[in-house]
Amino acid sequence: PRDVFPSFSPSELSLLQGVVNDAWAELRKADPRPITLERKQLTRELLAHRVMARAEQGELDPERLKEHAVRGMTKHRRKHAA
Repeated sequence: PRDVFPSFSPSELSLLQGVVNDAWAELRKADPRPITLERKQLTRELLAHRVMARAEQGELDPERLKEHAVRGMTKHRRKHAA
């Protein structure tokens, strides 16, 4: 069912993938320290989850999606760094 497994068109999926890639690049630029492959995969999965959850609500502006994803990850990082 759509409410459990949202469906996106191929062009929307491409847009969402680009947003995740851009969000990842922004995070790495802000903190270029080496990370493990496992941490990279987990972080990218979390970014994708945040992007898709917001897109499911109807937001498809790439910049707003990226800001939402990055903001959530930087809040999480600051909270756990304290």
